[in-house]
Amino acid sequence: VSLVPAARWRWEDNFGEGKSVSKWGCFFDGIELFDADFFGISHREARQLDPQHRMVLECCWEAVESAGLNPSKLKTLELGVCVY
Repeated sequence: VSLVPAARWRWEDNFGEGKSVSKWGCFFDGIELFDADFFGISHREARQLDPQHRMVLECCWEAVESAGLNPSKLKTLELGVCVY
């Protein structure tokens, strides 16, 4: 939990009735380092993705790696389910 990063927005400009009620929040460091090319996502689309969606993609990929699964084989599961 930290102050709203200045790069996000100036909380002072967004504070008051009908606006933000806090200058504090939970923010991910380095979220701009997301590797859109790795996931086959355009840079334009990646900029519009919610940071939490980027984190879910990265966490899922890490889970696949940790499980020792071959990602290229996950595309053609017999169930017809595409994992990524």
